[in-house]
Amino acid sequence: MIDPRLCNRPPIPWLSWRGFIEQGLSNVAGVTAILLAILLGILAILSRSLALWLRGTILSAIAAYAIILLPPTAQLAEWGLTTWLPADLGQPADAIVVLGRGRELNQNRARDALQLWQAGRAPLIFASGIGDAPILYRDLLQRGVPSNSLQLEACSQTTEENARFTAYLLQPQGIYRIILVSDPPHLLRSLLTFQSFGFRVIPHRSRVPEDITPRRRSLLLVREYAGLVAYALRGRYFPRDVTEVRRVAQVLSPALTPNGPRS
Repeated sequence: MIDPRLCNRPPIPWLSWRGFIEQGLSNVAGVTAILLAILLGILAILSRSLALWLRGTILSAIAAYAIILLPPTAQLAEWGLTTWLPADLGQPADAIVVLGRGRELNQNRARDALQLWQAGRAPLIFASGIGDAPILYRDLLQRGVPSNSLQLEACSQTTEENARFTAYLLQPQGIYRIILVSDPPHLLRSLLTFQSFGFRVIPHRSRVPEDITPRRRSLLLVREYAGLVAYALRGRYFPRDVTEVRRVAQVLSPALTPNGPRS
């Protein structure tokens, strides 16, 4: 199932640094101390006019960082990401696609996918994401979903690859209408990306676990706004040429398979 050319790739450089950056940003005292130290250094070595400008910039950054972590700001930021999502009105689909987003979020989305499947919304559950997809697959098996109603790809490292590899595996099976399961902040970027690959998407919000700290929730929102803008600047929301998916298929054909994990 796993081809070293694709699934055993080194992590994308940004992904290697992301966890470290997020962990550092969650330390309010540490971030503030670093910014203040930079400020003091600037005041000591630069000219007065330039030092005053940079001082204002750094103090503004400290204030913005503190405001971002406030619960009211986080609520407003989440509203901005979710207000544009169409409601899930219970329409049937060809498949339920569950996106991996880290172990702390897997349990809720496995439960949601199971409930959608039990309600008869779609005959197939498809898990996507390196590291997370096999965990979701096994969790759903343990919850009673038969293996012939489960598929996965465990190679994608980004939302772009989630959509690309899912299109490669599902669209040849005639699957175009999907229920897309992810956390609310992530759904807008996911919806736009999957639509660009020709899917008709019903977004389904999987709640962020209550035990995730408010600070961690705020950083998830910051990451999503950054990702939303970065994907827009790279043109990833425009419709893709079908030949693009076919070209990926030619490169990855031995690497991806809809089968479950092998023991």
